[in-house]
Amino acid sequence: MEEINVSLEDVKPLCSRSSTIQEGPRRFPPASVLGLGLLAVFLLAGLIGLAVHQHNSVDGAAADLSAVKANLTERLHASDQLLSSVTEERDGLMANLTEKTREVDRLQSLSKQNQDSVHLLTEERDGLMANITEKTREVDRLQSLSKQKKTCPAGWRMVSCVCYLFSTEKASWQQSRQNCRAKGADLVIIDSNEEQKFMTSTIKEPTWIGLNDIDREGTWKWVDGSLPTQKYWGQPPDNVVKPLKSRRSSAKQEGPRRFLRASVLGLGLLSVFLLAGLIGLAVHHHNSVGDAAADLSTVKANLSSVTEERDNLTRRLQASDQLINQLNASLTEKTREVECLKKACPEGWRKLNCSCYVLSTEKASWEQSRQNCRAGGADLVIVDSNEEQEFITSMIKEQTWIGLNDINQEGTWKWVDGTPLTLKYWGSTLDNGSGDPVLGEEDCASLVAGRETRKNWNDLREILSCRMEDVQFCPMKKQKNNDVPL
Repeated sequence: MEEINVSLEDVKPLCSRSSTIQEGPRRFPPASVLGLGLLAVFLLAGLIGLAVHQHNSVDGAAADLSAVKANLTERLHASDQLLSSVTEERDGLMANLTEKTREVDRLQSLSKQNQDSVHLLTEERDGLMANITEKTREVDRLQSLSKQKKTCPAGWRMVSCVCYLFSTEKASWQQSRQNCRAKGADLVIIDSNEEQKFMTSTIKEPTWIGLNDIDREGTWKWVDGSLPTQKYWGQPPDNVVKPLKSRRSSAKQEGPRRFLRASVLGLGLLSVFLLAGLIGLAVHHHNSVGDAAADLSTVKANLSSVTEERDNLTRRLQASDQLINQLNASLTEKTREVECLKKACPEGWRKLNCSCYVLSTEKASWEQSRQNCRAGGADLVIVDSNEEQEFITSMIKEQTWIGLNDINQEGTWKWVDGTPLTLKYWGSTLDNGSGDPVLGEEDCASLVAGRETRKNWNDLREILSCRMEDVQFCPMKKQKNNDVPL
């Protein structure tokens, strides 16, 4: 394609002329211009007036809405402060209760550790003996290894317990590997920086190593099948990207217009714009009034919601008060447990949690045994947990009284403090207080040594009598820790 160069000086003008013969210059009537100007003025005045009215209406609605929002915000802030205060108090009580619980758990753990100290020390001694035996074997093994002297064949070099041979024969990779394997070795596998430095400092020319991607292009593996972790490849050349530049040229052309035609067109456009603005402002005013009404409805709905939230907060505060009372009660109980766990039992008594126990060697009836217990500031034992049942079972060696009877009403078993029986560890259906048709009723409960822990309760028949003193039973005394003098 040939390049066309045209100079502006060589361009000739192209003129045209209308075939209509005009007798004089073309003019627009002045009345049209004046009318359009007045229309623009009226439209502008209407636009300004509507804008002022819109501004006043919006300001009034905004002031009312701001007042309502401020009132709602103040109420919400007060409710949040009250809820935050109650929550902080509750969190403090929870933290205190948690701390007390931890202390109780720690003291219980220490108590249990004291009870099992002999057993633990025995296990620790056995563990230490086993550890000593194992360490002795390890020392013997190390001494045996130290006596062995490892050397490399002649011509090989040892580095970090590994023998290396740098062959002077030149061959392919496969042939080189076969030569190495014929000597009981293989091409080198580099798995540390020290080994890489040693190899680099030793070689004088290109040397094969045991790395290849023969099986799959790009997947490098050592001769033992492992993937390389340390990589020492050379750096590839940098890529060069050359920028592509472009240039755009543009030209603008403008044509002349007549002054009168431009004025009329400008006034017409101004009138259209003013009319459009007036219509738009009217629509905006209508929408603003609708939005204000919608906002007012929303505020009323929010007021109802805030009122409901206030009621919910009131109920939550009441629930928090109940929780605080419960936490205070729990904290008091935990404090009492901590204090009782810190106290010790009298000499000869055994401790479980907050209670002290003693197993009497005197043989007596159930009533006499209880009197003996109460004379010592205690009472016959009340079993109220599986842990306590297992504990007292581990203490007895023969049949032993407990603080359970149905003397007042046959079949209605109660503890000596008047509480009804909940946990039951009867040995059989004949041991549950049902009585015997031949021997009579059964009134007093005891523990039978040698039975299963959860099935070792027995009750004595009336013909033998709870008051019989020649039956060889050992009464169990139980004393609360807070009754024990320090």
